[in-house]
Amino acid sequence: MEIGIVGVGVVGGAVRHGLGKLGHRVRVHDTALGTSMADVLETQVVYLCVPTPSAADGSCDTGVVRDVADELVKLGYKGVIAVKSTVEPGTTAALSKRHPGSRFAYVPEFLREHAAVTDFTDDHDLCIIGAESDEDYELIKASHGHIPKRFHRTGPTEAELCKYFNNVYNATLITFANGFYELCGRFDVNYSDVKDAIVHRRHIFDKYLDCNENLRGFGGVCLPKDTAAIAALCEKLGMDLRLFNTILEDNEKHGATVYDGMRHTPD
Repeated sequence: MEIGIVGVGVVGGAVRHGLGKLGHRVRVHDTALGTSMADVLETQVVYLCVPTPSAADGSCDTGVVRDVADELVKLGYKGVIAVKSTVEPGTTAALSKRHPGSRFAYVPEFLREHAAVTDFTDDHDLCIIGAESDEDYELIKASHGHIPKRFHRTGPTEAELCKYFNNVYNATLITFANGFYELCGRFDVNYSDVKDAIVHRRHIFDKYLDCNENLRGFGGVCLPKDTAAIAALCEKLGMDLRLFNTILEDNEKHGATVYDGMRHTPD
């Protein structure tokens, strides 16, 4: 299969490596490599793995995604434009409305910043495909081959929300653990003794719950950015929800630890 990737940073590099190992012919474009968009035009699907930084108000800036999509359509691209960058819910639907007749999908990645290649190729537990048509879903599924252990189809907006659900959920767990760490300290109790006991309950999993004086809060690229984006989105929608802002505020109190995507361990 002929596959294109625009942006070969952490996510794009992992996708390039994994899909290349499957035997696909992978063509890439990244401004840092001196390539051009023409290099990915003769492909069946092109994955957009470009930056979506925080805007001044904390919201997700999807300008680069929009610009890349516009350029692909302008150049007459006929394959599926599948967004993997984290984007505000509704972005893929807006692109479809902006470019009627073009094919768009959203396919989130759940990769740790320092182990992206391993997570994509060896620990790919779920591939969510937000596609509007059976044809596009099957094409994207085939491009991932046997790498994901499970596929799940949704609409594009549902898939966009899944990406935020994952990252904000992880941020919430870390913040919750830090709160209980502080509470245990007030009773002169070792937090780890409490945590190691309660995780034997079936519904409590021992992920993102480690906490000690050298292991506090969350940092890194994704969790602060994505939690802030959801807080900003709720405010824009006029929703009276304080949870997401509270997570960010409490995290500031605890002090962020460099985040590696599975456990908030320091470098």
